Amino acid sequence: MKKIWNKIVDLYYGWIPYNWRPLEIWYKLKCYFWHRYTIVKPRYLGYLWTDRCELMPHTMFEILSEFIEQECSPGHIDWEASDHKVDVHGEEVNVREEMQSLYDWWHNWYNKEYPQQMSKLYQEAREEPFWNIKDIPEDHWSHRANALDAKAFKELQDRMIRLCRVSPYMWT
Repeated sequence: MKKIWNKIVDLYYGWIPYNWRPLEIWYKLKCYFWHRYTIVKPRYLGYLWTDRCELMPHTMFEILSEFIEQECSPGHIDWEASDHKVDVHGEEVNVREEMQSLYDWWHNWYNKEYPQQMSKLYQEAREEPFWNIKDIPEDHWSHRANALDAKAFKELQDRMIRLCRVSPYMWT
């Protein structure tokens, strides 16, 4: 009986390719239909067309958000004892603190405060009479909106670079 079993095992491991083994096929089907681990659905983005320049930061920060919310549970990894540090503007910072800083900025400022500030400026635009393009003062809502938009873009680019620096530590 042992010889027959050994022949079955040899046949299974020697002749059946790894990707065609029953458990591997089951795992692939399970991941495809139930647990789609490779699909990222940004929570702040609608379902309509989005330019790739907007899709990229939303996807990057959604991956960070999922990592912090699902995999950084207390006690899972001792971030202080691991002593993982990352350079942020010339200063060494704990990786977990940097991840939390990026997470908080994304959820609190970029997706809440920034849109609120822009909507206030656009509300001013709706209430204001039409101006001649040559007579626009420096404190006009359009100048403030452009400055706020430029600030948000610069910060977003900086935070995306910082997120790339902490990405090697996003494993559990």
